[in-house]
Amino acid sequence: MTNLHMGNRRGELSAVVGRMGPEAWQAARRACERAAAVFPRSLLLGIDLLVTPDYRGLAVLEANAFGGLLPGVLSEGQDTYEAEVRAVLRGHRACEETC
Repeated sequence: MTNLHMGNRRGELSAVVGRMGPEAWQAARRACERAAAVFPRSLLLGIDLLVTPDYRGLAVLEANAFGGLLPGVLSEGQDTYEAEVRAVLRGHRACEETC
């Protein structure tokens, strides 16, 4: 259960990135990429990242295999669950052609 399950709302990413600045934002992205590399066979991951108030400290809290609960968040018109199903289907079709 997360705060989103309890009716809270997600903040605006652009506001966070603007406040962090480009260097701290890139450091946060690299931390998430390193965490995701631990699970090389995963199609999608949602990384929960703790950022300290001064934006200098980062800690990975958890990796969610299905991208986590992201109500209303779309990437290329898909929510996390649609994206995962499509990724699995693409992988299955590729395997049928080469496996």
